[in-house]
Amino acid sequence: MLDISQSPFYLLLCLQRWLSIVLDLLVAGTAIGVISLAIALKGTMTGGQIGVALNIILLANTTLLRLLEAYTNLEISLGAIARLKETIEKTPQEDGPKASHSIEGWPSAGALKVDQLNVSYL
Repeated sequence: MLDISQSPFYLLLCLQRWLSIVLDLLVAGTAIGVISLAIALKGTMTGGQIGVALNIILLANTTLLRLLEAYTNLEISLGAIARLKETIEKTPQEDGPKASHSIEGWPSAGALKVDQLNVSYL
């Protein structure tokens, strides 16, 4: 039962990891493109400029990953709120405390009597 209850969460983690790998590959391609441009246009850029460009690319990757994780958590939370709202709207509500009705023949008080009780652990 625990495996069944955790399967949606596991699927969510798998999808987030897949998305992370795809974004990392896109950033790696972009970084390779920047380095290729730097080599092709040798002498037009300094090492510091190339370093700043690569740093911005890596920072953009981290920012995108955090943004997607936050968006995913927001979607999950909104789905939970929608399910709660639907449950509240579709669940019949009681009208408050009702007058107590007595049932004929029902005892007004109860008691428990134990006679010759044997208990053992096997």
